Amino acid sequence: MLDKKKRNTKLSNMTDEEKLEHKRKQMREYMAKRKESDPEFANKQKEYVKKNNQTKYLDKRREYNKTYYERKKNSINELKEKVANLTELIKN
Repeated sequence: MLDKKKRNTKLSNMTDEEKLEHKRKQMREYMAKRKESDPEFANKQKEYVKKNNQTKYLDKRREYNKTYYERKKNSINELKEKVANLTELIKN
């Protein structure tokens, strides 16, 4: 069985989504070749990706902690109110 290679199609025959995917594919290939040929560039890219991912992680973590503690504080206040109501009912 012969492997058929996908024919190159003209950009004018592609839809906008296909054009974007084609460009992404070309950029992935370019970056892979550049990383292979230039170790300094590869190290810079690794550091950039690492820094970017840490920033995203920290932002998500901060947001999670903020909402977590707000919910915890709200639930504690609700429980205090319920306890106050129950003690009031017990006294009566």
